[in-house]
Amino acid sequence: MFSSPGTGAGFDSRSRKPIAGPRRGRWCAIATLLVVFVSPLATEPLFGAAETTERTLFLLLDAVPYGTLAALERRGFAPELFEELGQPVPLISSFPSTTTVALADALGPLGLQASPGYEARFFDWSEDRPRGGGLISYFRIEFPWREFFQWSKKGVARSALASLRPAGASENRVRSALSAFLESQQRNFFAYIETTDTAAHLKGPESLDETLRELGRAIRAARAEGDDFKVVVFSDHGIDGGDPLVNVLPAIRTDLRKAGLRKSARLERPTDVVLTPYGLVSSFEAYAQGELAPRLTAILVATEGVELCSYRSEGKLWVASRDGAAVIARRGDDWAYRPVTGDPLFYQGVAQRLDDAAARGSAGDWYSDRDWFEASKNELYPDALRRLARGFELVENPATVICSVAPGYMYGARKTERAARLTGGRLRWTHGGLSRGASVGFVLTDVPSQATGNGLRLSEFLLPLVSLRPVSTSVAGVENASPRVEPRVSVRVQGSGSIR
Repeated sequence: MFSSPGTGAGFDSRSRKPIAGPRRGRWCAIATLLVVFVSPLATEPLFGAAETTERTLFLLLDAVPYGTLAALERRGFAPELFEELGQPVPLISSFPSTTTVALADALGPLGLQASPGYEARFFDWSEDRPRGGGLISYFRIEFPWREFFQWSKKGVARSALASLRPAGASENRVRSALSAFLESQQRNFFAYIETTDTAAHLKGPESLDETLRELGRAIRAARAEGDDFKVVVFSDHGIDGGDPLVNVLPAIRTDLRKAGLRKSARLERPTDVVLTPYGLVSSFEAYAQGELAPRLTAILVATEGVELCSYRSEGKLWVASRDGAAVIARRGDDWAYRPVTGDPLFYQGVAQRLDDAAARGSAGDWYSDRDWFEASKNELYPDALRRLARGFELVENPATVICSVAPGYMYGARKTERAARLTGGRLRWTHGGLSRGASVGFVLTDVPSQATGNGLRLSEFLLPLVSLRPVSTSVAGVENASPRVEPRVSVRVQGSGSIR
């Protein structure tokens, strides 16, 4: 049903616009249902100084994992991309590893304010009810990251139509985004392509090979015409799977009921729990009165398909799985990981390595944020201490409990699952969870780099690459007060909510 034709690309010397390849695709009656499926969608400078007169294109390709880029480079596929931009670097996303949360993490240093919830449907604490998730509310409820980019193809209808052949749509959008950048006058131009997420969900990450090859050809063609510019291509998270995924939502509902808790739309009773299923992802959130968090977590981690959950209590962060529970504590820039009844993150070895390197104390002592990152970035759950804590800080309505599901499982609305099956069978790939596959994206750039190339944080890589020229731009009647960057974004200071 979906096709990914290879298309050559060049640039018209008069219009300066990329020449589009052939267009092919099929229509289907269920296209409009896919909107809920495709929406989830270093402290030191790591790159060279960004103060330059050159213009830079920042291109976000949604849900492209680092492994896809590394495999292409090893195979010698898409040579233009790597010859123009160098080697890909792993980029560790937020938790949940979904677009709304990841972009709050990545773009927060540039002034982006948080979104109201983890997905388009979310629980609003001030109104004590779920909101969003509909065709009308999608446009009425503000998610600031959607308006950040100078170029993107937004809207329910566009997303539904593009889902018919997402890989081909991604190739077309690569050309269109580059054309818009070349025609613009902005030094920092941010473009977002969401159809790569749709392709990865429905066809797997390998379906994006030709899109990446097209990107390399388009960049080379533009430079051959005499354009002088830099490029930063990055993804907000990875994607994981390969086998048909089982939805954990029915089992969660059953186990909550058996335990005497009531699935509800409001928190009217001490035993009420609100769930907000929407997209098909590998993470989920539960809302309840704070006193219920430990009991709710114990029920959820015992449910088949749920891998681990975390919650906040008494100034600390708790993480639990069937392997036991541990406490994560923070003191300034230092973290401590203390197993209580087990080692749910499998981090005792990480702590021991830090201990051995420091030649002091016992595993579980305080170590710096940077030390924990470097020691854990290649683990099953990379950079988990900070990512789990930030999961409660990157949205305006944080959950009571946040969970990551196990391999082979997903979480989401049943109507979304039915729509996906009608489109192309059972879903096999998704993201959102804490594990490596869903969490590690990439950055690829020709900006002079000081990075070692073995792993960066999504939240730290971007700011050093942005030209720090004061700007003031009014878009749609909203003044951009940021003194640093040009994208459309209003600035607001976010609460810390740090775990201590």
